[in-house]
Amino acid sequence: MTENQTNEHTRAQILALAASGLIMGLTPAPQNLWPLAWAAAIPLWVAVIRPTHQSKLISHILLPSVWGICYHGVALFWMTGIHPLTWMAASVSTSTLAV
Repeated sequence: MTENQTNEHTRAQILALAASGLIMGLTPAPQNLWPLAWAAAIPLWVAVIRPTHQSKLISHILLPSVWGICYHGVALFWMTGIHPLTWMAASVSTSTLAV
């Protein structure tokens, strides 16, 4: 495989894992689309079980990190709607420091 093909393949993997992470982010509450989790996990498992890149840094750290950042970015976004945290006995000044 030439260097250009390897770069294209890595970009395609990154996009597939980002899309998979975004879809997996819709599976927990409040969206609760849990059946999507089965299909969204496939690109992650393929990337982990059969690494295609020679660089272990890319195969073992970058690709799963892309998936995790996309997943947690969507799955935990709803928490920004509970601000300010005064209902948890946190003062307004303390809760604004968290944001």
